Amino acid sequence: MIIIDASVAIKWINYGKEDRETALLLYEKHIQKEDSISIPVFLFLEVANVLVTKPHYSEESIENGLNLFLLLIFLYIKKQMMIFLKQQY
Repeated sequence: MIIIDASVAIKWINYGKEDRETALLLYEKHIQKEDSISIPVFLFLEVANVLVTKPHYSEESIENGLNLFLLLIFLYIKKQMMIFLKQQY
């Protein structure tokens, strides 16, 4: 299991960031179920803060980035619910 912070998450959507390929590799391993990613509770807020306070992000980048993180949060909640339900039955 890998726990990421906002600096890694920002690299997924920012093409100019150093070490972007490494960050994307972590994401790909998670998608392919080779490893799992866990996120801190405030990751969405931290990423949203970076996206809206840094002037070099376009409106489209902000929207795409926030949509990605909403999806990740949804998937995380779904996974936690599945774990919870398995424990109950």
